[in-house]
Amino acid sequence: MIPEDFDIPNQVIPLTYSLFAYILFKILLGKKVENHINEGGLIYGWGNIILVSLVGLLLTLIFSLIYFKMIN
Repeated sequence: MIPEDFDIPNQVIPLTYSLFAYILFKILLGKKVENHINEGGLIYGWGNIILVSLVGLLLTLIFSLIYFKMIN
């Protein structure tokens, strides 16, 4: 949707919305997360994050393949 003559690096848009999401998270949920951690709440590590992300990717691929099989 960006015009061809508007020359910006490819990284600007993802960096902008990532920064916006980070700031929004800090404003809306930062204090709650800090309280959760300080009260001894459960914290997950990188292994769990990667596993959940891979399961989400797998489900997305499966549903996409099913959808494309149905329309062809």
